[in-house]
Amino acid sequence: LGLFRARTGRFQEAIPLLQAADQEQPNNSGILSNLGAAQRGAGDDEAAVATLREAWRLDTENIVALYNLCELQSERLQFDEIIPILEEWLERHPEDQRARRLLI
Repeated sequence: LGLFRARTGRFQEAIPLLQAADQEQPNNSGILSNLGAAQRGAGDDEAAVATLREAWRLDTENIVALYNLCELQSERLQFDEIIPILEEWLERHPEDQRARRLLI
C-alpha cells in the first residue's frame, strides 16, 4: 500500500506505511529504497539521503537505491559522495550507460 501511494504521488501518506514495513522487515534494501524515494518526493532530502545511503550499504547491487541517491546528491551538488559510488558500480557494471551519464 505504501508503494502504491508513493507511485501515485501521495508521498506523505506513503512514508509512514513504508516506515512500518521497514520495522516489520528490517534491513530490507528494497523497502528502504522505496522509503527514500518517498521521502525525496515529499521534499525531505536529508531523510532521503540517509535512507538511500542505508539501502545502498545493505545491498550494493540495489540499482534503484544507487540511481536515486546519485540523482538526489547530484541535484544537491554533492559530487564528492557520488563519484566513488558510481566508479565502483561501473567497475562491476561497465555496460550501465545511465550510471555513466550520471558521471558526466
